[in-house]
Amino acid sequence: FAQVLPELRALLSGAAERPRVRFFEGPEGLRAIREEILATDAKDLRSVFIARADVNEIATPDHEPFDRALVAKGIHVHGIYNGRIAAEEISAHPDWQFVRVSDQQFPFKGEIIVMGSKIFAFTYSGKIIGSIIESADLAETLRTTLRLAWEGAQRLPAADASPNPSTPTP
Repeated sequence: FAQVLPELRALLSGAAERPRVRFFEGPEGLRAIREEILATDAKDLRSVFIARADVNEIATPDHEPFDRALVAKGIHVHGIYNGRIAAEEISAHPDWQFVRVSDQQFPFKGEIIVMGSKIFAFTYSGKIIGSIIESADLAETLRTTLRLAWEGAQRLPAADASPNPSTPTP
Protein backbone atom coordinates (compact mmCIF):
# COMPACT_ATOMS: atom_id res chain seq x y z
CA PHE A 1 0.00 0.00 0.00
CA ALA A 2 2.80 2.42 0.88
CA GLN A 3 4.24 1.95 -2.62
CA VAL A 4 0.93 2.67 -4.35
CA LEU A 5 -0.05 5.72 -2.27
CA PRO A 6 2.29 8.21 -4.04
CA GLU A 7 0.90 7.08 -7.41
CA LEU A 8 -2.71 7.52 -6.22
CA ARG A 9 -1.92 11.00 -4.91
CA ALA A 10 -0.34 11.94 -8.24
CA LEU A 11 -3.42 10.70 -10.10
CA LEU A 12 -5.79 12.66 -7.85
CA SER A 13 -3.77 15.87 -8.03
CA GLY A 14 -3.88 15.78 -11.84
CA ALA A 15 -7.58 14.99 -12.04
CA ALA A 16 -10.17 17.56 -13.01
CA GLU A 17 -12.73 18.72 -10.45
CA ARG A 18 -14.13 15.71 -8.65
CA PRO A 19 -17.80 15.94 -7.70
CA ARG A 20 -18.66 15.63 -4.03
CA VAL A 21 -21.70 13.38 -3.57
CA ARG A 22 -23.71 12.97 -0.37
CA PHE A 23 -26.77 10.79 0.25
CA PHE A 24 -29.73 11.37 2.58
CA GLU A 25 -32.72 9.30 3.72
CA GLY A 26 -36.10 9.94 5.29
CA PRO A 27 -37.81 13.19 6.33
CA GLU A 28 -34.68 14.33 8.19
CA GLY A 29 -32.69 13.87 4.99
CA LEU A 30 -35.21 16.02 3.10
CA ARG A 31 -34.86 18.69 5.80
CA ALA A 32 -31.05 18.56 5.48
CA ILE A 33 -31.30 19.01 1.70
CA ARG A 34 -33.67 21.97 2.12
CA GLU A 35 -31.31 23.56 4.65
CA GLU A 36 -28.46 23.22 2.19
CA ILE A 37 -30.56 24.77 -0.58
CA LEU A 38 -31.25 27.74 1.69
CA ALA A 39 -27.55 28.02 2.54
CA THR A 40 -26.64 28.34 -1.16
CA ASP A 41 -25.76 31.89 -2.22
CA ALA A 42 -27.20 31.61 -5.75
CA LYS A 43 -30.45 33.45 -6.55
CA ASP A 44 -31.66 31.21 -9.41
CA LEU A 45 -33.32 27.84 -8.72
CA ARG A 46 -34.24 25.58 -11.63
CA SER A 47 -36.21 22.39 -11.05
CA VAL A 48 -38.30 19.54 -12.38
CA PHE A 49 -40.72 17.88 -9.97
CA ILE A 50 -43.90 15.92 -9.43
CA ALA A 51 -46.85 17.80 -7.89
CA ARG A 52 -49.48 15.41 -6.57
CA ALA A 53 -51.48 15.63 -3.37
CA ASP A 54 -50.19 12.28 -2.05
CA VAL A 55 -46.57 13.26 -2.73
CA ASN A 56 -47.04 16.75 -1.32
CA GLU A 57 -48.46 15.30 1.92
CA ILE A 58 -45.10 13.57 2.44
CA ALA A 59 -43.12 16.71 1.60
CA THR A 60 -45.40 19.25 3.27
CA PRO A 61 -44.53 19.54 6.99
CA ASP A 62 -41.58 21.85 6.32
CA HIS A 63 -42.61 22.95 2.85
CA GLU A 64 -44.35 26.24 3.64
CA PRO A 65 -41.53 27.59 5.88
CA PHE A 66 -39.06 26.49 3.18
CA ASP A 67 -41.01 28.41 0.50
CA ARG A 68 -41.18 31.50 2.74
CA ALA A 69 -37.42 31.32 3.28
CA LEU A 70 -36.83 31.11 -0.49
CA VAL A 71 -39.02 34.20 -0.99
CA ALA A 72 -37.21 36.07 1.81
CA LYS A 73 -33.86 35.30 0.14
CA GLY A 74 -35.13 36.68 -3.20
CA ILE A 75 -34.75 33.36 -5.01
CA HIS A 76 -36.06 33.25 -8.59
CA VAL A 77 -37.65 29.86 -9.37
CA HIS A 78 -38.27 28.22 -12.74
CA GLY A 79 -40.01 24.86 -12.33
CA ILE A 80 -41.24 22.27 -14.78
CA TYR A 81 -43.68 19.85 -13.18
CA ASN A 82 -46.25 17.18 -13.79
CA GLY A 83 -49.15 16.14 -11.62
CA ARG A 84 -52.71 17.14 -10.89
CA ILE A 85 -52.09 20.44 -9.14
CA ALA A 86 -52.73 23.66 -11.09
CA ALA A 87 -49.87 26.16 -11.47
CA GLU A 88 -51.71 28.82 -9.47
CA GLU A 89 -51.84 26.43 -6.49
CA ILE A 90 -48.04 26.09 -6.35
CA SER A 91 -46.94 29.57 -7.41
CA ALA A 92 -46.35 31.49 -4.20
CA HIS A 93 -44.43 34.49 -5.48
CA PRO A 94 -44.24 36.71 -8.60
CA ASP A 95 -40.57 35.71 -9.15
CA TRP A 96 -41.60 32.06 -9.35
CA GLN A 97 -42.63 30.64 -12.71
CA PHE A 98 -43.93 27.16 -13.40
CA VAL A 99 -44.88 25.26 -16.50
CA ARG A 100 -46.92 22.09 -16.27
CA VAL A 101 -46.33 19.10 -18.55
CA SER A 102 -48.26 15.88 -19.17
CA ASP A 103 -47.89 13.09 -16.58
CA GLN A 104 -48.17 10.51 -19.34
CA GLN A 105 -45.63 12.10 -21.64
CA PHE A 106 -43.18 13.19 -18.91
CA PRO A 107 -43.56 10.88 -15.88
CA PHE A 108 -41.35 12.53 -13.25
CA LYS A 109 -40.98 10.34 -10.16
CA GLY A 110 -39.12 12.77 -7.92
CA GLU A 111 -37.52 16.19 -7.89
CA ILE A 112 -34.26 17.60 -9.25
CA ILE A 113 -33.07 21.11 -8.39
CA VAL A 114 -29.98 22.92 -9.60
CA MET A 115 -28.82 25.98 -7.72
CA GLY A 116 -25.33 27.46 -7.81
CA SER A 117 -22.77 24.68 -8.13
CA LYS A 118 -25.03 22.03 -6.56
CA ILE A 119 -27.57 19.52 -7.80
CA PHE A 120 -30.23 18.35 -5.33
CA ALA A 121 -32.19 15.22 -6.22
CA PHE A 122 -34.77 13.24 -4.29
CA THR A 123 -37.65 10.85 -4.68
CA TYR A 124 -40.74 10.43 -2.52
CA SER A 125 -41.57 6.89 -3.72
CA GLY A 126 -41.53 4.64 -0.68
CA LYS A 127 -38.75 5.86 1.57
CA ILE A 128 -37.55 9.40 0.86
CA ILE A 129 -34.06 9.21 -0.65
CA GLY A 130 -32.03 12.19 -1.79
CA SER A 131 -28.58 13.31 -2.81
CA ILE A 132 -26.53 16.44 -3.22
CA ILE A 133 -23.90 16.59 -5.95
CA GLU A 134 -21.41 19.45 -5.75
CA SER A 135 -19.78 20.11 -9.13
CA ALA A 136 -19.72 23.42 -10.99
CA ASP A 137 -19.48 21.66 -14.37
CA LEU A 138 -22.29 19.18 -13.71
CA ALA A 139 -24.50 21.91 -12.23
CA GLU A 140 -23.97 24.18 -15.24
CA THR A 141 -24.70 21.29 -17.62
CA LEU A 142 -27.96 20.50 -15.80
CA ARG A 143 -28.91 24.20 -15.57
CA THR A 144 -28.41 24.55 -19.34
CA THR A 145 -30.46 21.39 -19.94
CA LEU A 146 -33.27 22.70 -17.72
CA ARG A 147 -33.23 26.05 -19.57
CA LEU A 148 -33.58 24.11 -22.81
CA ALA A 149 -36.39 22.01 -21.30
CA TRP A 150 -38.11 25.21 -20.06
CA GLU A 151 -38.07 26.68 -23.58
CA GLY A 152 -39.51 23.48 -25.02
CA ALA A 153 -42.10 22.99 -22.26
CA GLN A 154 -43.51 26.47 -22.87
CA ARG A 155 -44.26 25.46 -26.46
CA LEU A 156 -46.21 22.31 -25.48
CA PRO A 157 -50.01 22.29 -25.30
CA ALA A 158 -51.29 23.03 -21.79
CA ALA A 159 -51.43 19.93 -19.59
CA ASP A 160 -54.84 18.85 -18.27
CA ALA A 161 -55.25 19.92 -14.61
CA SER A 162 -58.36 17.87 -13.89
CA PRO A 163 -58.14 15.13 -11.23
CA ASN A 164 -59.19 12.53 -13.79
CA PRO A 165 -57.05 12.64 -16.96
CA SER A 166 -60.08 11.75 -19.10
CA THR A 167 -62.15 14.69 -17.76
CA PRO A 168 -61.63 17.86 -19.82
CA THR A 169 -60.77 21.10 -18.09
CA PRO A 170 -63.50 23.75 -18.54
